[in-house]
Amino acid sequence: MSSAQQVEMLSKIQLGSVFIIDPTLLPKGPGKPTEEEFTDCKIHFFYPSSMDIHEQRKQAGISEGIVSFFKPFSEVEAPIECIATSTHTHVVSQVEQNIWLNIVIQ
Repeated sequence: MSSAQQVEMLSKIQLGSVFIIDPTLLPKGPGKPTEEEFTDCKIHFFYPSSMDIHEQRKQAGISEGIVSFFKPFSEVEAPIECIATSTHTHVVSQVEQNIWLNIVIQ
């Protein structure tokens, strides 16, 4: 691949979002929590914060699903790190026990 092709390819890459989740957290408070409250309590940080809350929840749910689905197939020392689809690439990294850093690239 020529350097011009590499530059063109890299110029098309956009950062979609960066977020940190803890899939083990549960909502606190009285009454039965809603599905949204379950998802919201798991999100520690989300960039861009201006992104629609429904999109934030969707991306956090996708990330949690990726981690949960691939956990039985991954080695303890080498968990899943990247999933590429036709529109997005999801990069996940366990930075602490139960704490996952997620980067979505468009």
